[in-house]
Amino acid sequence: MKDSIKINIWHYLVIIILLFSCSKDEVNIPPVVENQEFIISEGNLIADLGTVIATDPDNENLIFSIVSQSVSNAIAIKENTGVLQISDATAFDFEINQSLTAIVRVSDGSASAEATITIKITDEIDQAPLISDQTFSIDENPAQDDAIGTITATDAQNLPLTYKILSETPALGFLNIDANNGNLVVKEFSNYDYEKTMSFTAKIEVSNGTLTSTATITININNISPPTNGLIAHYQMSDNSKNYAVDSSGNNNHADFDISTTTGIPSLTTGFDNQQNHAFTNPNSAKNVVFKHNTSTISQANSFTISGHIKISESGNGYLLDDGSLFQLLYLKNAQTGSVSLYVYFKEGPKETRGNISAENFTVKSNGWIHFAITQSGDNLKLYVDGVEFNSTNAITPFHKLSSDGNQTLRIGSQSSLFLGSLDNFIIYDRRLSDAEVKILSLEEN
Repeated sequence: MKDSIKINIWHYLVIIILLFSCSKDEVNIPPVVENQEFIISEGNLIADLGTVIATDPDNENLIFSIVSQSVSNAIAIKENTGVLQISDATAFDFEINQSLTAIVRVSDGSASAEATITIKITDEIDQAPLISDQTFSIDENPAQDDAIGTITATDAQNLPLTYKILSETPALGFLNIDANNGNLVVKEFSNYDYEKTMSFTAKIEVSNGTLTSTATITININNISPPTNGLIAHYQMSDNSKNYAVDSSGNNNHADFDISTTTGIPSLTTGFDNQQNHAFTNPNSAKNVVFKHNTSTISQANSFTISGHIKISESGNGYLLDDGSLFQLLYLKNAQTGSVSLYVYFKEGPKETRGNISAENFTVKSNGWIHFAITQSGDNLKLYVDGVEFNSTNAITPFHKLSSDGNQTLRIGSQSSLFLGSLDNFIIYDRRLSDAEVKILSLEEN
């Protein structure tokens, strides 16, 4: 009886052990692993990227493996520790891959889990901006801050770029550049004179904040010739060997010098373009320069332009242009301030329709030269000083009435109150020039 009881007890113990063992196998819990992220700089590649963190509820040993990855063979993993390692360093180039991903499997031998591992690659500023030599062109005689063009440069890392001028040849003073966008503009407009400088270069630096590159920029200056359409006469005033002012237009409208006790053959002096013997001036202290243009060339014109450069030598007033009866251009130089005023008078018809016009108290350039232009079209008259419209009027005695018989003379240097100073580059047209054309004349050399 006792032996039977002992056998039964052993049977029960064996059954309990077997049941416990089976119960343990049925409740095996898979490892736990979550999506993880690592960061590495492309310029600081290290062998170990980091360790994949995983746990096993049953505290069993874990085995790590890579199921797939976005770039083949870019990374490897140590199966016993989960340490991620670089397998192909070329994949860790920010300009090619900003990130890599891999599916990692963690197994406890019978159960497994997977997670996505992301490796972010940070950029290292290891490439200088790209810029090549470039060429631009601009017409001569531009205005201050006129646009020339925009420097083209790129950065492989898409970093913001800044620009600056390192040097200019032949000298500084041609360019300004916007540091933020590379826009080039005119700095000193007087440098843009084709007759003096046909082109210039500048060395430009572009930076991405860390690295820089340079390039040579060439700016070609386009020659802009004075307009010839409607040209009647062009007195360059660089030849006093004859008894007349030479018309270089090809029309042979030479203007006779008025030789009298108060006027005579002019002397030559430095012109407004700073070239020697390029302007007429008083032949001596007792005489003045006067030459006569026959207005029959424009007597029937409904529009005209008279342009010239003057340099007033003495304060006071006098007449620059005078036809003797109908039309006058008077100048007045202030002795105290040195400022100058110009007045155009028409002496025929009711006062309210004569179209008198003035440019008063303007500042003279440091070299003393003034460019003036008078243009007429129909009943509209404009007065320009140094290439800029100063005033206009819409009620005017037509200019063609200067010469009803076709033999009236326009005296340059005047007739009654003589002009005291120097005269240069007088041009006459039988049409109204545009604002842009007047601007060209104000700057154009003989």
